[in-house]
Amino acid sequence: HAIKTSSGNIEYAIMNILRYNDSKTSLVFCGTRANVNHLTSRLNNRGFSVVSISGELSQKERLNALSSIKSGRSNICVATDVASRGIDLPNLDLVVHADLPKTKESLVHRSGRTGRAGKKGISIAIIHTREMGRIREIERKGSISFNKQTIPNGLEICKTRLLTLIDKV
Repeated sequence: HAIKTSSGNIEYAIMNILRYNDSKTSLVFCGTRANVNHLTSRLNNRGFSVVSISGELSQKERLNALSSIKSGRSNICVATDVASRGIDLPNLDLVVHADLPKTKESLVHRSGRTGRAGKKGISIAIIHTREMGRIREIERKGSISFNKQTIPNGLEICKTRLLTLIDKV
């Protein structure tokens, strides 16, 4: 899926996507370490249970973050492309591309973290309005078609959460 937004609404879009999907485990990819740190901080401030993985962390810190996700202590991981290969997170059902990857291959590897072992998964790219040309190029060259969506609003989030609660009851 792809959600188009202005640069001022990126964090709003990510938070609403996370709330709307209410995934067991989510992985949010950022393009830089600075973006990972910023988004992790913003999500923590909003009450999300989040860890981060980037190249600036030691191997022990990365393993601790992965352990937190796998054990369920945290349900969101914000990461650079260091997490796009070789990491298997069971129950990962949502990948969000906060920053569009530079290549089609990176998009495929990032998205491939979800929907593994026959399970369903969702991959959502946040498209800044200035990146529409780039997304069309990825679609054309990569034989990928994005389902364009809008940012889920508060009413949609409440409705989805209520239906989930009703199903559980």
